[in-house]
Amino acid sequence: MKKYKDILESNQVGLTIYQIVDGLKNGSIKISSKKHNLVTFDHNQSKADDYFKKEIIERLESAIERYEKSAKTHEKESFREYCKILLERPYEYGEYIDAGGVVSVNCWDCGGSGELYVILTDANTLSFMSSKEYWDNAEKTPKKYEYRPKESDINDCELSKFNITDKMVAEIDVPTGDLIVTNFFKKKELYEEKTEKYRSINSIIGRYSLMQELASRNVGYGQMGNMSVDVYKKDDGTEIIIGDAYGYDEERGEFEYEFDGFTKLGHISLSVWRWMCADKKVLDDHNEVIPDDLTPDSETEMDYKDYVWVKVKPGKWVIEHYYDIQGDRKDGIYSKLYLK
Repeated sequence: MKKYKDILESNQVGLTIYQIVDGLKNGSIKISSKKHNLVTFDHNQSKADDYFKKEIIERLESAIERYEKSAKTHEKESFREYCKILLERPYEYGEYIDAGGVVSVNCWDCGGSGELYVILTDANTLSFMSSKEYWDNAEKTPKKYEYRPKESDINDCELSKFNITDKMVAEIDVPTGDLIVTNFFKKKELYEEKTEKYRSINSIIGRYSLMQELASRNVGYGQMGNMSVDVYKKDDGTEIIIGDAYGYDEERGEFEYEFDGFTKLGHISLSVWRWMCADKKVLDDHNEVIPDDLTPDSETEMDYKDYVWVKVKPGKWVIEHYYDIQGDRKDGIYSKLYLK
């Protein structure tokens, strides 16, 4: 790896952090966010890029202020010189920005497979590459510390390959029509992801991955917040709404949601920030215990665990989960389940 002194004395092409900040502000440097945070920002590329630009400028300006001060006032001359080098050194094209500490951003869509490095891919572009992808690729090169990716070498956000637009979708079998809805099931095989393909449900891709894996076991799942939901059943047993009982707007104040053709069956407190469901046969096969006093089309309220038994038509059921993608919808519906 080149020493700072060698870099400064060379004729290499690159930009200093001063020039990067100026370029971001005057528009000569663009953000290539590689589709990160697109779902979080409603598939609006400019909103995502503006968010990233603001965060990077703040990080770099903070570093500049800190190093300028230390370059003038620090008691050790060697450190003063070091700070001047950090301010003046040009970054090579393909080099990630490390202003005395890696300048990184986060993606709530994919979790970034670690932090996202901010890379100066050319004089007019900052691109984002996961630290894992960067070092995996660097290890394959003869001199990994001199790895310099081009913008075209960097993959798009992992979530983009699933083409999620306004909802997450999964399917489960409901063989008997006795669908139990609750906050969470206790048996690990009914709530854990076995493959651990994606690290955390703090990212959308982690929740989507868990949703698909649980659906392969015929367990429905939707990640929520620290809140409560109500369960409504269509009168013909072909559809379920998981939503809110009450809404609020300035015109009406607090009002009660009404879903034509649906009956409210019960209420669930989400102490574990999710709802889950499965056919009673699936639960019995896994020895999952449900309350003895729970009966079809009714609810059982408990201090920390509420259950609703929804009697529906047996068959393949589709789950559409909106909360992660759309947040609080005006119609009060967080998820919908219906017979395929």
